[in-house]
Amino acid sequence: MKITSIITLLAICCFAGQRAVIAGPGNIAPKAKVTVSSSLDHAHDAGRLTDGNARLRNTGEWVSDVVMPYWGDIKYPWVELTWEQEQYI
Repeated sequence: MKITSIITLLAICCFAGQRAVIAGPGNIAPKAKVTVSSSLDHAHDAGRLTDGNARLRNTGEWVSDVVMPYWGDIKYPWVELTWEQEQYI
């Protein structure tokens, strides 16, 4: 079992050196201009989409002010991220 794990780890290190399979902590969202359909209030505005907070309860959430009427028609909220120049990911 240990030999298999060591061989797997060595293989991953070799491939990572060639950038065949690699993932990093980079985030291009903070560099973007954010446009949203609407926001519920200042505490849930578009800036929350790129503030770097994720998976924290009641923090870092954008909330639209869209309300679904009783007949079920809804204006779907949307988010648009745009960058001044191309981003390498």
